[in-house]
Amino acid sequence: MKSTFIENLKSKLSLYNSVAPPVVIADNFFNLADIADIKEKVFLLRDNWQLLQVTNRSIPVRLLPAGMYSRGLDDYVINVTNNKKLMQKNFESYYNRIKSEIKKYFGMEVNYLNSLNYPGFHVFVCDTERGKHESYNFHKDHFPYLNKFVNLGKIYSIVIPISMPLQGGNLLYKDNNKDNIIFNYKVGSMIMWEGSLTHSIEPFVLDSNQNRITMQFHINVDTTNNKISVFW
Repeated sequence: MKSTFIENLKSKLSLYNSVAPPVVIADNFFNLADIADIKEKVFLLRDNWQLLQVTNRSIPVRLLPAGMYSRGLDDYVINVTNNKKLMQKNFESYYNRIKSEIKKYFGMEVNYLNSLNYPGFHVFVCDTERGKHESYNFHKDHFPYLNKFVNLGKIYSIVIPISMPLQGGNLLYKDNNKDNIIFNYKVGSMIMWEGSLTHSIEPFVLDSNQNRITMQFHINVDTTNNKISVFW
């Protein structure tokens, strides 16, 4: 009897502590013409790609521009100053559509702040005949100095796949210590998960003519002031 009670209690606590799985906010948010345009612009801006300082990966992670998670406060501020206008010039129409979609989904005011990066990109390209992204990087999306810019609320992360490998490269996440769960990406769809979700990129392989590109950003949902701030 005691054992059954303890097991039931553990089960209830497990449900209470669980994090909601990823969701699709908008299917086919970007159409094929959008995807082609975005991808072309990302490669035209190749000189502005920034390296994520992670070793032991045969395919380096490039960022356009560097996201908040990848830089200290001072470097991030400089990064925003150097890249804000460039990103706006190239992707403003897409940013406006993103803002409208987030506003529609949450029913709250949505803002791009001057002090925070617009949505950016993760870029994986293969510089050799074939490269592998084999390592796991399970993590949660937390930002230790975000409170210097906004009143902290609940964090969500959003991804729009632009180009995917033939196999792999999807989202892996954990749910109450279960085996890794695969959330399959669909190019052009807008996908969201809670910042407290433990997740990683699924390992993948790229040939020299392939790439993996995702538009990425985060939102801070401030229910106290009923507004959302978009950042990267």
